[in-house]
Amino acid sequence: MESLKNITILRARPGLEEVLGRELERLVQPCRAAIGCLQYRVHKSEDEAGVWCIYETWRSRQDLRDNLRHARMEGYFNVLRHLAEPKFELLTFSEVSTLPAASNVTRPARWRSLPHSTRAQAHRPT
Repeated sequence: MESLKNITILRARPGLEEVLGRELERLVQPCRAAIGCLQYRVHKSEDEAGVWCIYETWRSRQDLRDNLRHARMEGYFNVLRHLAEPKFELLTFSEVSTLPAASNVTRPARWRSLPHSTRAQAHRPT
């Protein structure tokens, strides 16, 4: 059985950016403790104020459904209605590739160390 990844992107209503973040963080421990939760993380955008991302991995679609139907989630959805913009993105993924074993992974070069990179050229002093 393949695990399921969900990515939810939420935008806070103006002035409620940090309140939304605190409420999202309150869900981390209960969701991580839910049956079938393999990973549950909350991220704050570095590029756009008030944008939050929930990244979660579930053992199965049924485990995810069970979590969404749990009583704690009803209160969570009510809070979100007041703190987040009504339009949000929810994307569900299943993995199609696997990573090589950690011992076979080499650290990628940094952008600035690649002289042929357009990014490196764009930041090069003249």
